[in-house]
Amino acid sequence: MKTYIVLCALLVTASAGIARSPAAKLRDFLPESRIVGGSLASAEQFPYQVGLSMSDGTGSWWCGGSIIEANWILTAAHCTYGAKKVTVYAGTLNVNKLDSTAQTKIVTNPADIKIHAKYNPSTLNNDISVIRLPSPLALNNHVWPVPLVSRSEVGNSFEGQKAIASGWGKIADSTNSITNELRFVDLVIENQQTCMSYYIAGLVTDGVVCTNTASGLTSTCNGDSGGPLVSKSTRRLIGVTSFVSARGCESGGPAGFTRVTSYLDWIKQYTGLST
Repeated sequence: MKTYIVLCALLVTASAGIARSPAAKLRDFLPESRIVGGSLASAEQFPYQVGLSMSDGTGSWWCGGSIIEANWILTAAHCTYGAKKVTVYAGTLNVNKLDSTAQTKIVTNPADIKIHAKYNPSTLNNDISVIRLPSPLALNNHVWPVPLVSRSEVGNSFEGQKAIASGWGKIADSTNSITNELRFVDLVIENQQTCMSYYIAGLVTDGVVCTNTASGLTSTCNGDSGGPLVSKSTRRLIGVTSFVSARGCESGGPAGFTRVTSYLDWIKQYTGLST
């Protein structure tokens, strides 16, 4: 798979003499790389995880996504922004070595790609999108939807709770791995004010949930974009991978995810799913 790297970053600002790192969109896609500090996923461990290969006719890029229904994929708006074609890979651990459990769907109708109307490419606000598949996935132990976070959790900050992220993103800032095997990482939800104070104003809104990566040893990274953040206690989807610090995935800066509780009505509006 040919890789096209697109570097997209916000401006750096400073406050009280301390530079705040801008966010770097995870559309710096490197599909041959992995999650930082993660572990290899096993068969049937993340049946809701999909890989998304997108094209605008002149270039291509890679993202992750979540199956939320047999014919619906949830991902980030910055992933689908400008896409004219999406190839969806489900039921596989290795997107370059598909086995008998893999399913592939190709979306070519732009009307089947829904981006939040208030998505802002400059600030990544409302970074959420859904993709309608041309035909439903065949659900089985390898391919299965992830339940959305419950409405009873609306208003829950999730601070201090454990969550799990998965994807095919980079293993390190300095390394581009040749493997395409799915990996995962355990993360802890960060205090919202701490995350807001790290980034430039307007980036971390109520529609964002952050994870603590202070050690620099575990994080989502370039190529994980659009993928799932799932609560370890409820096994429900609470976030969509959105951004990391422009200083690097190993910098210790909080990782940002679109907060699913903020978009349950929007998801229902377009998919018809009960949320």
